Amino acid sequence: MLRPFAILAIVAGSLTSVAAETSRSAPLGTELSTWLYRQANRDLARDTMLSLRDWSLGPIGIAKLSSTAGYDRWSTLNRSRLWVAGGVAAFTEARDDRRVISRELLGGEVGGEPFRGVSFYVRAALDERRAADPLYDGKKWRGLAGDVDAAVVRYRATGLHAAVGRFAEYWGDPQSMIFAGSQPLDGIAYRLTWGRFTLSYRLARLDGDESADSTGMTINRYVAAHRLDWSLSPDVTIGFTEAVVFGGAGRQIELYYLNPILPYHAAQLNEDVNDNTLLAIDVSARPFSGIHLFTQLLIDDFQIDSESAGDREPAQYGFVGRVLWAEVLPRIDIEARYTRVTNWTFNQIEARNRYVSDGNPLGSALGNDYDEVRGRIGRWLSSDLVLDAAVSYRRQGAGRVDAPWTAPWLDPDLTDYSEPFPTGVVETTLRSTIGITGWPTPWLFIAAEGGIERVRNRNNEPVSSISDLVANLSVQLRLERLIDID
Repeated sequence: MLRPFAILAIVAGSLTSVAAETSRSAPLGTELSTWLYRQANRDLARDTMLSLRDWSLGPIGIAKLSSTAGYDRWSTLNRSRLWVAGGVAAFTEARDDRRVISRELLGGEVGGEPFRGVSFYVRAALDERRAADPLYDGKKWRGLAGDVDAAVVRYRATGLHAAVGRFAEYWGDPQSMIFAGSQPLDGIAYRLTWGRFTLSYRLARLDGDESADSTGMTINRYVAAHRLDWSLSPDVTIGFTEAVVFGGAGRQIELYYLNPILPYHAAQLNEDVNDNTLLAIDVSARPFSGIHLFTQLLIDDFQIDSESAGDREPAQYGFVGRVLWAEVLPRIDIEARYTRVTNWTFNQIEARNRYVSDGNPLGSALGNDYDEVRGRIGRWLSSDLVLDAAVSYRRQGAGRVDAPWTAPWLDPDLTDYSEPFPTGVVETTLRSTIGITGWPTPWLFIAAEGGIERVRNRNNEPVSSISDLVANLSVQLRLERLIDID
């Protein structure tokens, strides 16, 4: 698995005449990092420090952010110092139909840049929320689940960025359906920039099936993906992505999936293997100062022919569109997003080929067979504190990513087959909240919201509407330090 990165190291070593960039990136995968990227998107819309190329392939270099709240010393690190950060957090959720639930987290981070262009970053936590997650099947200690959710070494130079270890990254947007910034994976990644083009590659191991098959071999699972970004202009970037989930009993990484320029769908057809490929195209644009648009279409399966029963399989796709209008009025932003994912998307006849890891989609999708519209108005009280009013409406059908693959379109008694959207009894959720988020002081982060949630047909059962008062509070105390090591 390290061979591709070894090749990259040789390439990197040959770039002695090329000046290396600061290799430190703004972390992904935490509430604090989500805040950083929200501020970065504001910068992008307002034509400040970021370009669309910077935004489209995360993580973003920390030096390109105008605000580094929570990571101020990480942004000023030099080679003679070690960066450490840590703190405690409390998360509280309350509804009027159940008791208050509180969870705690104790976390720490460490990082450094020992060589020019080379950095490392490690993040670990003891998390009560993770221990309470029904999808978590790891070890627990006194109601806490401990894990290292980031441990990565990065190399940056002009035209090259490579990473190896456990890390999260996104392609296109933090809310991309291919890779989102919330899912760390073990593997390698690199991207090469040539003029207006950037070629990206990622390979990672997914959660395997610990139960062995009849041969006694463990079922291994992997994801490989490649992407081409084309900067049509400083204000328009288009990205083309192909990903494949593959695996099997004792199966190892295939050499053809290490090729960043080989079409994976053609390879799996020619090799006569049943892997799961997905395609996506996305566009990021800044048509006017203050406005950033992002849209993405993901295609899991689409039938071209109509000659057999299998050709009646419904189209499986996902779509997301998002617009941010920063400073529509002084200190006021408006953001809206629409997401749609059809039934059976991310699923497959072989459970090992589902586009998930630890039960969650690898991208930003909340599953399948749903659509959702969200809107938010933000009033910035300071550069690091915002007051939000938000509303969302979601329709969730009966389909699930982990549903058995029943293939009803193969019924020989059918002459035609179609599915409504969403399918079955539809659960609808209308949610309206007011909240405040940010850093009231340099060492305290808060995210508080309260509002009302109205749910109809909860859990896809035909029941009357239920209205709940909801409240969520996150409080995090955080300290950073730089330690001299010379």
